[in-house]
Amino acid sequence: MVGQVTTKPDSLRAVIKSLPENKKPLDLMRLSFYYAGINNDSALYLADRALKISKKYRDSINIIRAHRIKGVAYFEIGNTDSMMLHYNRGAELALKSNEELQYAHFKNNIGNHLLSRSVYDKAIENFYEAKRVYDVYPDLYDRAMINNNLSLAYRDINDYDKALKFARLGLEVRKQIKDSVDIANSLSNIASIYILLNKPEEARTAAEKAIDISHQINDTRHIPNSYVHIACSYRIEGDCEKGIEAYKKALEYSTVNENQAIEAENYNSIAYALYECDRYDESIENAELSLKLSRELDLKYTLSEVYYILALNHIQKGNSELAIEFTEKWKEQYTLVYNNDLNDVIAESEVSYRVDDYKRKIELEKLKKEQEAYKNKVLWYAIAGILVIVSLLIFFLYQFNRRKHEKALAAEKDKNFKAIIYAEEKERQRIARELHDGIVQQLGATVIKAQNTLVKIGAEQNAQAQSIITDIENTGREVRDLSHQMMPRALESGLVTALEELFASTFSPLQISYDFEHRDVENKLPDNVEITLYRIAQELVNNIIKHSQATSIQIQLFIMVSNVIFMMEDNGVGLKKSSSQGIGMKNIKTRVDLIKGDVKFNILEPGTLATIKIPLDEN
Repeated sequence: MVGQVTTKPDSLRAVIKSLPENKKPLDLMRLSFYYAGINNDSALYLADRALKISKKYRDSINIIRAHRIKGVAYFEIGNTDSMMLHYNRGAELALKSNEELQYAHFKNNIGNHLLSRSVYDKAIENFYEAKRVYDVYPDLYDRAMINNNLSLAYRDINDYDKALKFARLGLEVRKQIKDSVDIANSLSNIASIYILLNKPEEARTAAEKAIDISHQINDTRHIPNSYVHIACSYRIEGDCEKGIEAYKKALEYSTVNENQAIEAENYNSIAYALYECDRYDESIENAELSLKLSRELDLKYTLSEVYYILALNHIQKGNSELAIEFTEKWKEQYTLVYNNDLNDVIAESEVSYRVDDYKRKIELEKLKKEQEAYKNKVLWYAIAGILVIVSLLIFFLYQFNRRKHEKALAAEKDKNFKAIIYAEEKERQRIARELHDGIVQQLGATVIKAQNTLVKIGAEQNAQAQSIITDIENTGREVRDLSHQMMPRALESGLVTALEELFASTFSPLQISYDFEHRDVENKLPDNVEITLYRIAQELVNNIIKHSQATSIQIQLFIMVSNVIFMMEDNGVGLKKSSSQGIGMKNIKTRVDLIKGDVKFNILEPGTLATIKIPLDEN
């Protein structure tokens, strides 16, 4: 499978480099899968290369696989439209090529996406297409997975008989492959369906088996769900005390596993069970614990349930204002979660019935007071309105002036930065010319005069004199190299040539291996872009030599969607916090900011990946 990356990226690159072009796609896709979620630019670039090579050699199976990998990369970015485009295109190609198993994988992925969007009919349709293939292939994992997915889909549309049927099919397949973790999950899923079918004994039996298996394999992650199903079975039977005890066991295991989302749900379940036992104060106490966690974690569905149980409790305790407050919050949260019209649901609910009764009583009590206070309110509203208008005018004027001032400061700062960089480059050019045309020429002339003088006095074989001349020659070469570093003449031939000279002159003497790949950058780029990238490359090279202890460097330079992308990756000890705050790194960020670019540093194991993206449209 493409997704199973068991080789280090450096090794994969070495393998890719050694392969003929038509054999590269599979390993390019493996490397792309490795970078998905770490550096998505690299992931998309590698997947695109694999797709182009596969198309060039008409390699149909790898074309199909490349569409899956690009779909994964777009999923990591959050671009589900592009993800679905590649999934659908891959499924179409797989069908035409009679690659049934690949077709089934695409259909399963599409079904899962549609299920997450609550498009149930299309999700089930795609799952059935995948199941038709998985049922005739020997891979039991795929067969168990598709039955489980169909069970979840049918459960979500309240077709519990079909949900139970497919859950049992999935369980039987998992028993054949002796996968204890998934067997426990299937049993827990079956227990939840029995609860929905109002069969408490069957639900309890399945949940207890799931708990026994989880204990046997010492995996407690899914035990809380099983105890929740047991608690629900006792609630159906009217035994609220046993239900509370089961919920407390679920809470205990969710706390052990440090799963705060499940912990919040279990506090709310305990609150509901305590409410059914008429223990309202304890119910409110547990609901408030759930409320705190749900707000911290932004658990929208659990928040809706918490507001509901708090409203019920305060109705029973006679706290009418709190009952109304939590009912309104429940309505608002329920609408947010389910995105539908609640009028029919609320009209039939216990909370609305009781709260409406309280509202009528309170409104009658407040009516007299409101009539007496009406005149005063009108006056105060008028005064408050005038104050608000004046305050808003003052606020908007202040904000306008502040933003104007901030823009001016930002523009001045940008102008100053550009002036500094421009002055720095001009000074580098001047010093480089002075060194090359002045000191270097003088040192060269001095060497020639010294050699002529030695010949005249017959001391040309004097070792000490020759050593002095050699030192002067070495000094001349060092000064010449320094002048070229300050303003490389190779830039006149383009950025690629200048970078090749920089890497060769720096890494080769230190026996550091490097690989410089470049694509679509043969033409000369804008001067400010070339100078910026060259200075950044110098800074990165210096950091690698001084700090990284690297032995291998991978460098890429290419253009993608009107952006110049420059990436340098080493296999050294990684970027330390102190290094990331140094002057060199600040210089890199300042130079990139000045041309509206972006820089990222990713810590790898081992090494560091630096990615610089510069938009050509703005330069």
